[in-house]
Amino acid sequence: KVVVCGGGDGTVTSLLNMMAKARAENENLKSSPTMCVLRLGTGNALAYLTGAQKNFAKDLQSLVDHLSDEKEKVPEIPTSTISLSAEGLPADTAENTHCFFAGLGYDARMLQDYMWLRDKTKENRFLTKMFHNPLGYLVALALRTLPATMRGEHVFHVKVTNLADEAFAMDSRRGDWAIQYEKDQVIYEGETG
Repeated sequence: KVVVCGGGDGTVTSLLNMMAKARAENENLKSSPTMCVLRLGTGNALAYLTGAQKNFAKDLQSLVDHLSDEKEKVPEIPTSTISLSAEGLPADTAENTHCFFAGLGYDARMLQDYMWLRDKTKENRFLTKMFHNPLGYLVALALRTLPATMRGEHVFHVKVTNLADEAFAMDSRRGDWAIQYEKDQVIYEGETG
C-alpha cells in the first residue's frame, strides 16, 4: 500500500501523525503504508530531501514507474517521536508527536509574520506579485521576526528528555566528547531563544 501526499512539510507530518493515531486505535494495523511526497507545499524541505522536483506530474509518473517495479525498494526515512506538553498541565496530558525535525519556533514565527505580510498586501496587485513568494519570507524576517527576537519576545523555556533507550549529545564544554543519556534522562533544561 502506498499513500502519495501532495503538500508541504506540515501536511506530510500531519498525515504521518494521523496514520500513527489510527495504528494506536486499531490493533489490526501493524504499520503505516509507504508514503511518497509531492512537492506542493509552502515549506518543502522533506520533499526536497526525498528528491521531489517542482514538476509534480513528472514526479507522480516516476513514482508509478518506480513502484510498479517490484524489485525496487522504497527508501525509508526514519522519524523521531517528541512529547509535547504545555506548562501547567498534568504530565499525563503530553501528546506524542512524530516529526522529521523540530525547532524552537523561529520558523513558525517567521511563517506567521509572512502570513501577516500576505494579508496586508493582498489588496494591492503589485505588492502581491512582489511579496507572495520566497522574497516575502525575507521581508517578513527583516521587518517583524528579527526585530521581535532582538526585543526578547522570542524566548522559550525548554526541557529536552530522552525518550529512546539511549541518546548521545555533544559536551558543550569540550565540543569533542559525546555524553550518553539513558531513557527518561533530561538532556537539557533552560531558557533558549
